[in-house]
Amino acid sequence: MFDADRPIQCAAEDKLNRAQFAKYLARCILDQTDTESMVIGLYGGWGVGKTSVINMMLEELNFAATNIEDHQKPIILNFSPWSYSGQNELIYSFFRRLSSALRSSPYLENADDIIYLLELYVSFFTHKPVPAVLQKKRSLLDRLFKKHKAEDYGWESGRDLTRVKAELNEKLKLSQHKIIIVIDNISRLYGSEMKQIFQIVKSMGDYNNTTYVLAFDKDQVAHALDQLEGGGGEEFIEKIIQLPFVIPEITAVDIENLLNQHLEELVLLAPADSWNKEYWAD
Repeated sequence: MFDADRPIQCAAEDKLNRAQFAKYLARCILDQTDTESMVIGLYGGWGVGKTSVINMMLEELNFAATNIEDHQKPIILNFSPWSYSGQNELIYSFFRRLSSALRSSPYLENADDIIYLLELYVSFFTHKPVPAVLQKKRSLLDRLFKKHKAEDYGWESGRDLTRVKAELNEKLKLSQHKIIIVIDNISRLYGSEMKQIFQIVKSMGDYNNTTYVLAFDKDQVAHALDQLEGGGGEEFIEKIIQLPFVIPEITAVDIENLLNQHLEELVLLAPADSWNKEYWAD
């Protein structure tokens, strides 16, 4: 008899007519032909159904992927920064999840090179070495004549940050896989963490063939950034988001239909002789 008010997981559970919007959004992402990084914003306040829309969009993306050839299948990362909030490792955690998503894809061409370049690039920001299992395989001559170091940092690769990113972008551009990164629950973060997420999206992680979908309460995030920076929060958001969408409003008809559906279920529990059907109909 109690409703936990959880987000729905699939279109079959949609009773508020958002499934079509989620489907079109997923298809537009897949149909994008420009290889430049794209940032989509999903705006909505608390409880309007942002996560439900995201779940239906992900369902459609995964369904569409079953009809796409292996060399073009999208690589999808659903990242919830709130899970890492307060740990002072938001950037590190994001790139660890991204690296894991790339490693998990059985279809990514030049996966070893792409993942190694990504790890080198991240090393510049996190000041942490490339994990030993992800370090580039050394040739036989290197193993014979060069001393191996246990730790491998980005700045020791002989390339600067700009060059590493350029090489990574070139390989991602040649790849036909779209990398789709969904970031939900941004509104739950501290102002400084919100800014970190936007820095990842627009500066650190703006890779070729990558689309971001960011879901948040625009007014709340703008207010938090205003307090952090002394103003300009809304303008900051507008520079980040290239394609903004507001979660479709729930119509009065949808609400009435949903209410009546639940009430009818309750009516069935009442004894027939204690129920006045004509009065209920009125």
